[in-house]
Amino acid sequence: MQHIDAGSQPKAVQQFLLSLQLEPDGSIIELNGRQFHISALDSADLVSIQAGIDDLEAGRTSPVEEVDARLREKYGFPPRT
Repeated sequence: MQHIDAGSQPKAVQQFLLSLQLEPDGSIIELNGRQFHISALDSADLVSIQAGIDDLEAGRTSPVEEVDARLREKYGFPPRT
């Protein structure tokens, strides 16, 4: 699956994307007969994110960074610098 960083798009595009009411299991956007699928995070990702938040709240910060790095790699985001 191709990853498109919406943060590099014009502000109007970003605002439009943020205004969409997306379904938790994903949505399809249609434009001129072309369909674009926007997928949601899968449940394993949500569990990892929640575990990272729990660790952060308990004062253990490194697991959050590990989860962040793993998700960024999985979805094609560049590593944090």
